[in-house]
Amino acid sequence: MHLKRRLAPLVALGVLLLAAAPITHFTVAPYLAKLPSNLDQTTVFDGSMQVPDMASGALIERPIQLERRLKAESVDGDIAVVTLTAELFASPRTEGAQPLSREVQRYAVDRTTFEQAAPPTGVQVLDQSSAAVFALPPDFDREGNRLFDAAARQAVPLTYLSTDSIAGRTAETFRAENTAEVADPDLLTTLRAGVGGLYGTDGTTVPTAALAGLGVPADILAVYGDAAPVTLRVHTIWQASADRDFGALLALDQTVQVDAVVGDTADPIGTITLQKLHVRTAETDIARAGADLDSNASKFGLVQWWIPIAAALLGLALIAAAVRRTPPTSAATPAWHDLATLRPADSDTTEPEKQAAP
Repeated sequence: MHLKRRLAPLVALGVLLLAAAPITHFTVAPYLAKLPSNLDQTTVFDGSMQVPDMASGALIERPIQLERRLKAESVDGDIAVVTLTAELFASPRTEGAQPLSREVQRYAVDRTTFEQAAPPTGVQVLDQSSAAVFALPPDFDREGNRLFDAAARQAVPLTYLSTDSIAGRTAETFRAENTAEVADPDLLTTLRAGVGGLYGTDGTTVPTAALAGLGVPADILAVYGDAAPVTLRVHTIWQASADRDFGALLALDQTVQVDAVVGDTADPIGTITLQKLHVRTAETDIARAGADLDSNASKFGLVQWWIPIAAALLGLALIAAAVRRTPPTSAATPAWHDLATLRPADSDTTEPEKQAAP
């Protein structure tokens, strides 16, 4: 009896470990794969920017550095509100340098799939048209993925190119290309201010007199009267490599060209390039992202598989050990008052009488 009592905790521990194995696999491991509530990640891109020279009109190229910061602003269950801040700096970047431009966008995403989600009540976010913003879903398919073009406010299909090894990780590389009118209101305001400053307008038109001075034939300008309309158009090319397991973007190469289309967009008088930007993820940040994903993969594999398997095996071993150490159960000795049921059927002598006989 005392041995059984000592073995009871062993059996209980074994059962507890067996129960913990599926909980760890199906509950704890997926939680670790979620977008963390304290997410605050900055990625640096190196590249160049071309802008027109005010005197000659020719494009002048200068080195730049783009810094993108992804931060979880708030978390509500499985939904995270994240802000994506992009700041453009002249390169080499000096200490205390102010950005040449700054853009801030807010999105609501599912913490598990990284896809668009309904924002919490009262929170204003950008509609990303069900397209990816900063990552593809974990274990994504090669087909059917789309990338969000924030400048045009459109979802752009991603075309699979190749499977590559990047920073020691297996990655799928995609390409996307899009041409559309600028739809980002903040970008529109900035660009129109630049065009308007050149021609003394609000940026939505160009005086035909200025165009005549550039040699545009009078018969073409006559169609537009005193001012020709200006349409701001953005052309973007992406080449993005996403981690095969987690969907995170390991490397990104992006080219953005913004043009002012003067006149009818189908048959324009002319097109003025306002800006051409080319950036790629810095090699140091690609290496860091690969190392971080390797670390996450090790932790995830440990929690998803090795710990549950070890817990289950240990639980079975403890239960088996307890069973082996449990003594066999012997037949119970009858109590005195039950002995009458064991006497021969033809005996008239009661048990007390037999005990009293000499």
